[in-house]
Amino acid sequence: SIIIDIGTLSTNYLILKDKEVEYFFSSNKGGKQLITALSEEFKVTESQILMEKEKGILNKNYLKPMHDFLEDAFRTAKTIINEGLIKDIILTGEFLNLPDFYEIAKREFPDKNIFIGDPRKSLEINAAEFKPL
Repeated sequence: SIIIDIGTLSTNYLILKDKEVEYFFSSNKGGKQLITALSEEFKVTESQILMEKEKGILNKNYLKPMHDFLEDAFRTAKTIINEGLIKDIILTGEFLNLPDFYEIAKREFPDKNIFIGDPRKSLEINAAEFKPL
């Protein structure tokens, strides 16, 4: 499985083997970069865009740049997926509520099982891997 976590400052890709993270990749393209680009392109404040995002009333003019952002994140995931046998994709992060997030994922990964949620709460943590200070 792969977890695609689109956060504020980065997009993280976690490859799972059983219930453990085997590989972790990170991109510096996060939601903040998207919000800043929208603010500059459409001459509105970042706080206005974030407020609209949280209320689910984003301006329709933002759709193309948002879709481009999501498609770019999913292209990176495809590169990672092509390196191994991935059948499940788990989408998570602060930007799950972007318009058409799930629909674009289904289009980009038609032969994969796609789940939305926060899988980190069910990952097993091996405390023996951590050394006390």
